[in-house]
Parts: sequence; structure tokens; C-alpha cells
Amino acid sequence: MAFDKLTLTDTGADTAVEVQLHLPDGEMYFKVNKLSKASRYEIKMPTGVAGIRGTKGCLSFRQTGSRKPPITLLEGQLVFIHVPPCGEPVEHTLNAPPPVYFSAVGGVQEAPEELVNEVSREVEAAEKKAPVPFPPPTQNKQQPEPFVSPNRTGG
Repeated sequence: MAFDKLTLTDTGADTAVEVQLHLPDGEMYFKVNKLSKASRYEIKMPTGVAGIRGTKGCLSFRQTGSRKPPITLLEGQLVFIHVPPCGEPVEHTLNAPPPVYFSAVGGVQEAPEELVNEVSREVEAAEKKAPVPFPPPTQNKQQPEPFVSPNRTGG
């Protein structure tokens, strides 16, 4: 997984966060708290882009195939723009509860109990491993001095 973008913007009323992650292969378990309306949290996968807000679940993509569906949502809302190999992008909105999953073959469906239990265990295990929640970012209101190379001569 890689960060493609991480920005914080002070809107005056709150802090807008823009996060873009890239998951080319593997699994990502997530629990994202409610974000401000101006915030964006997106995860790119080879099969599309997921936009999440106030959600809990799992994204999965394996180059060699996976037994898990690409998206499992336990709580919240997730919008997935699926880009099939030979076709136009299609938007799918997942809402939970009840827990749901998305697959390219069947679309959005209610998640089986076994899948829900597995994803719930992984999310809870990840939460227990986290030492403490990240503190809110501090905003540096001071403008940094411009960098001027010491070798630069006026002329």
C-alpha cells in the first residue's frame, strides 16, 4: 500500500483531510471515523476506486486471485467506481448495516455471517494493536521563510 496524497486544509470551521491510498495487491482493513463534508478518503485498487466516510470493513485485491470479495462493508457507506477490464466505469453504493459485500459478478449483496465474523475479527485485532489513536494534526500558521541557496549570487 502507498500514500498517493495526504493533505490537511484548515477551512475555518474544521480541518478538511484528503487521503488517497493505492492498494495494488493485498488486503486493507479499515475503520474510518466520520469526516467533515469537505474531506475525501479514497483507495485505488486495480479494479476501481473506493470512497469511504465513517465506515468499517475490508478491501481486498490479489493479483493471483482471492477468496475474499474485493469489498466487504460492515458499517457506514462506501462508493465504489468499478472499472471492468473491457468496459465503462460503473458506480456502486454500499450501505451497511446489514453488512454487505461487492463482487464484479454479483454486484452488492448481503454478506454471509462467516465473512462478517472474519472481517470483524481482523478490524478488532488491528484496533487492539494500535497503541493510541493519532492525535489531531497541528496547523502551522507561520509561513516558512523562502529557501535561498547560499551559492546563489545576485546579478
